Amino acid sequence: MRAIERERMLDGIAKLNSPGIIDRLSMRAKRPMKHVYLILAIVGAMLPLALLTQHASVAGWSPATLASDVLANPASAAVAADVSLSSIAFWIFMFSRPAAPRPWLYIVLNLAIGLSCALPAYLYADVRSRAL
Repeated sequence: MRAIERERMLDGIAKLNSPGIIDRLSMRAKRPMKHVYLILAIVGAMLPLALLTQHASVAGWSPATLASDVLANPASAAVAADVSLSSIAFWIFMFSRPAAPRPWLYIVLNLAIGLSCALPAYLYADVRSRAL
């Protein structure tokens, strides 16, 4: 009896692993994610720029003042170190992929706005280019 159940289960798995079903499921999963990535990229641009503008209106646009404020205490320094290392990992990831969509554009976004904009923008472009 168990052998028959096992055979049915293996047949079901084999049918599920057929290329047509897997392709359809992955395309369905990617469609909504494209929109999520786009929204995250927009919010990831607006929020840091709004906070940076608020900081600059109080402390000025001096890079030295910004750096000293970012490194003012261990908690903010830890966040800065985390984001910096995550950015480097993101850059390495982009250049390690053979079909990466214009990695230099996302490095500029990363440096000008931040990882919160660059990473979802890259993921949006990647999913969009694969859907074409």
